[in-house]
Amino acid sequence: MGIRYIGARTARRIDRGFTFGLMVGVSALALAPSAANAQETTGKGENSSPAAASDDSVFGEITVVAQRREQKLQDVGISIAAFSGAQLEATGVRSSVDLPQITPGLTVSSPNGQSTFSFGMRGVNQSDFSDHQESPIAVYLDDVYVSQMGAAAFSSLDAERVEILRGPQGTLFGRNATGGLINFITRRPSQTASGFVDASYGSRNEARLTGAFGGPLSEKVAVRIAATGATSDGRWKNDLPAKHDGNAFRSWAARGQVLFEPTSGVSNLVRVYHSNFKNLTPEWRTHTPASFGPQGTGVFNPSGTDFGGYRNTNTSYGHGSWDLLGSYRTKISGVDNELKIDLDSLDATVTSLSSYQKLDKTFLADVDGSPNPLLHYRTGSDAKQFSQELRINGKSGNLDWTAGGFYLYVNGDYFQRANLNGGGPVLDYRTRLNSYSLFAQGEFALTDQLTAIAGIRWTYDNRTFDFASSANLFPNDVFTTGPVIPGTTFVFNRSTVGNLAEWKKGLWSGRIQLNYKASDDVLLYASVNRGVKGPGFNAPLIPPSVQGMVFKPEKLTAYEVGMKSAFVDRAVRLNASVFYYDYNDFQAFQLVGITQLISNRDARTKGGEVELTLQPAQGFEARFAGTYVDAEVLDVNVAPGVVLDRRPPSSPKVTLNALVRYEFPVGTNSVALQADARYQSTQYYDLSNAEVVRQRGYAIANARIEYIIADPNIRAALYVSNIANKHYRSWAYDITGLTGAATGSFGLPRRFGVSMRYGW
Repeated sequence: MGIRYIGARTARRIDRGFTFGLMVGVSALALAPSAANAQETTGKGENSSPAAASDDSVFGEITVVAQRREQKLQDVGISIAAFSGAQLEATGVRSSVDLPQITPGLTVSSPNGQSTFSFGMRGVNQSDFSDHQESPIAVYLDDVYVSQMGAAAFSSLDAERVEILRGPQGTLFGRNATGGLINFITRRPSQTASGFVDASYGSRNEARLTGAFGGPLSEKVAVRIAATGATSDGRWKNDLPAKHDGNAFRSWAARGQVLFEPTSGVSNLVRVYHSNFKNLTPEWRTHTPASFGPQGTGVFNPSGTDFGGYRNTNTSYGHGSWDLLGSYRTKISGVDNELKIDLDSLDATVTSLSSYQKLDKTFLADVDGSPNPLLHYRTGSDAKQFSQELRINGKSGNLDWTAGGFYLYVNGDYFQRANLNGGGPVLDYRTRLNSYSLFAQGEFALTDQLTAIAGIRWTYDNRTFDFASSANLFPNDVFTTGPVIPGTTFVFNRSTVGNLAEWKKGLWSGRIQLNYKASDDVLLYASVNRGVKGPGFNAPLIPPSVQGMVFKPEKLTAYEVGMKSAFVDRAVRLNASVFYYDYNDFQAFQLVGITQLISNRDARTKGGEVELTLQPAQGFEARFAGTYVDAEVLDVNVAPGVVLDRRPPSSPKVTLNALVRYEFPVGTNSVALQADARYQSTQYYDLSNAEVVRQRGYAIANARIEYIIADPNIRAALYVSNIANKHYRSWAYDITGLTGAATGSFGLPRRFGVSMRYGW
């Protein structure tokens, strides 16, 4: 029985009690006496999934390539969260945007419904819903940079592993990033035939079918093909007659790979992929009455009609009244070519990675969430990118080194339409980016225990912007597309503003670090890291001024010390780090009315992470993690005449993660019991830190039970997500001045499901 049927205070007590009970239970199990030493995860093909035998570790230590060479996670002096494909399967991660549930300190927000996803780490994120912006958390798919935030949500289909690196990343990866990066790595073709089929069915008729298979075509050629499809009914009830429920979707994705190895030490991998997602109806938007408070920002107003709003979530949760039948459609296509050549005489490897990607996206929503046509919004993207990376890495005596170059070209055409009760702004704009980078990093062993790392990157960005906006009437609502109408009131390009519409900027980033191996199982590290993110342009619905269209590059100096350690034959692993960020010209996003603007402000952040992994007994594993982030953006113009220091959006001070898995034999087979939970403290969804964009702290817990047949390799599972049916907003906007209300989107409710998987 969901908590929607009881009082709000009682519901909160139950939810807190449940979460506390789960944490205590997990802790008690984790401290149980050790019966056997846990084993590290090794490559085990398809059977390395959670269906592996009970004496294998699903959540053991894995190998990463965070420094462009294979290393054990515990041997890398960087704050990293990494998960194998088996771990992603076991925790129910089906796409990139599911990662925060299992990743300490990682957040994801959807500032424009499901059309744009923004990742955040350590108080660093980008919440602008204009489709052309780049995120400070760089997302990679098979080492290929994904420049469009609208393409950052993709299936974890046939994943080999995912690596999440915290802090500035510029000296080794293709695109410089101030906040960190996420790198999804898919399973490559091999000379061993393998595959799997996975089917699931759950709440709201959500059905999924996923499969992959591959193997050799000859001694020199191997292939792998993977595909997935999903469908679901609407999760949110529209109370208006003859209107569709919200959040129904259809999606599919496919990937094909061919690996050619003509001789020893030479390989060429061609990868082709396509995904298609269609949200048939809008997500649930709430409409909660608001008025201006003492600081000029929105506060909740008890008067007025609350359409499924934030104040009444226990009685109206899952219900809304929106007048517009919206939609969201996206198509992502791409082709990659990866050529590797081993240079045995130099003990080095040359890698060439070429990639082409294309994104087509349209989005239409009833933003105000009421039965009245107060604010409707439409946006679209047609973006193409080409990237080329040439890298060489090797070892010379005591020096491990990497050097290379990177080129990125982005060609994007975008539009926005806003309908404010019959009329509003029309935007069409285009951006072109040519970016060139050179980078190098070396790690030199000063002694058997002490190593020094130094790296540098130089980046030159040339970005142009062609923007035009006008006011218009919408006799046929916001389905109007087409070119900008005659009578344009604002044009921003090189013809009208000259060099102000073009950025040509050279930037550098670098790293200096010391690693000290105190023992075989204890690594200490300290680093100073300079990260940069290039300049850019705003695309506001209502342009404030010519000068307000541009923002400068941001520069971050990050100081960090950390420890990675293992005890009791590596059955206990404890990793911790503390950091201090000093930002110059932080690119701070703020929504003013319906005008989205990025401006440069200084910022300071301090915090730390701790992660504990326990494997005290055969078949038993537990993981605990906590992150503390105290982030502050200085001198924010909260309202006319009001300047305050504010927390950046989507930056909770505290996040906690816990996961426990116990697998035990039942005859010749086995059963696995698993539970995980995540807590986030209070956060804000806008730089104003207004009351109406505040999300109180909440916890989400999930559970899973699997029955595993070792031979043939079959497993069946029952799972439940958001066990306590916690109500929380995934995003919110203060549009008090336009509609007299705050609007927001909610996270998914409790969901049940069953799945079955067969692997070979």
